[in-house]
Amino acid sequence: MSEQHRSGWGRLIFRVIVVACFLLLGAFIWFTFRGSEIEEVIRAKGEPVTLAELDAWYPSVPEERNAALLVLRAIGYVQEPPVHPPIYEWLGKKGPIPDDVKSAMSEFLTANKKSLDLIEQASAFPESRYPISATTTFGGPMAHLSGLRKLSRLQHLDVYFRVHTEDLVGATDSAINFMKLTETLRNEPFMLSQFTRIGCRQVVHGGIDDLIQGGPLAEKQLSALNDQLCSMENSDAMYRAMVGERCYLMNIPVSYQEGGIKGVLLSNFRGPSARLCTLAVDASRLSGVERREQIVQLESEFSVPGSSEMRLSLNPLSLILFPAWESVAEVFDVETAQLRVLIAVVAIERYRVANGNLPKTLDALAPSYLESVPLDPFDDKQIRYVQSEVGYVVYSVGVNELDEKGSQASDNSQASDNSQASDNLYGNDIVLRVAR
Repeated sequence: MSEQHRSGWGRLIFRVIVVACFLLLGAFIWFTFRGSEIEEVIRAKGEPVTLAELDAWYPSVPEERNAALLVLRAIGYVQEPPVHPPIYEWLGKKGPIPDDVKSAMSEFLTANKKSLDLIEQASAFPESRYPISATTTFGGPMAHLSGLRKLSRLQHLDVYFRVHTEDLVGATDSAINFMKLTETLRNEPFMLSQFTRIGCRQVVHGGIDDLIQGGPLAEKQLSALNDQLCSMENSDAMYRAMVGERCYLMNIPVSYQEGGIKGVLLSNFRGPSARLCTLAVDASRLSGVERREQIVQLESEFSVPGSSEMRLSLNPLSLILFPAWESVAEVFDVETAQLRVLIAVVAIERYRVANGNLPKTLDALAPSYLESVPLDPFDDKQIRYVQSEVGYVVYSVGVNELDEKGSQASDNSQASDNSQASDNLYGNDIVLRVAR
């Protein structure tokens, strides 16, 4: 190759390098501007951007009115169950309890009386905030969550034991304390906290199923259950968790502020990541059906290469951290469906106590026992109700949105632990059968 040709190639390569540098600089400046722009959009909605803002967004509660502080004391006193007999394995089972198991349950509940008394005291306070900070929580322990899971099993055992010793008034009071226990996580803006709340609520549903099946309950107990169940509707649960997840994602670069070019690159990907998260946050405020449709559309657009600026500008770390939003929405909707099934069942029982027979349709329950018939979050139609020879079935069509006439994945309509979520999430209706 001649000297002239080599000189021409050198000038071309130099020009390409210069143009590439200008393009990279332009992209760097554009992403930086877009990052600050989305922060202004988020703050204009009254939502937090930094972890300090998220911490302030999680409402503080005066110590003298804070149920969480009593719950933490209850966690400190809780005892481990005996290995033999395995008393927790009986939760949700029908029929009489063997004498040795019943004796072991009684002794265990007596040993945990301090914890149960503190849960009852905490139930008198509607406000709650656990003493954690959002500025450190994402990278630190959240011991109260594992403690709440232990208390949930203990409280379920208390309900179950009282039902099987024919103390239905005490069992109802215990079930209400149980529901209020899970509500101490209501405002916690972390996905892990909301999943724990849902897991504990699965156990609550098992306890209330035990109580309903062990009835008949009097109107006073049924009315108290109805009031508490209706107060537990929480349309903001997924929204609060998504806001927390977005804050975490947007503030990952903070830990790399001394990290040179790595930190610079991470910082410049905040804007595109935050824009995608903000679309998901906005979708999480919608109702069940509309929310899932929006999230499915988001995930569809995001999964097509080159379909949007978001796909091109997200870094690999962001891709790993983004949750499967559709699955997350389904978890929240399953919990809502289970709650509305229980609300309908309690209303049916109130009608039966007052009239001596079952209602022909759920419409007969409004407005005396329900303000309106609960809607199934999976298709926005009324929760289903079918009478049978031995009682009745109330159900939601579930995630697959197919009305399978009350079929379910297992014989137990409400599992006694988190297994119900896996039993009922896919391919079956979400069911509660009541024998009368």
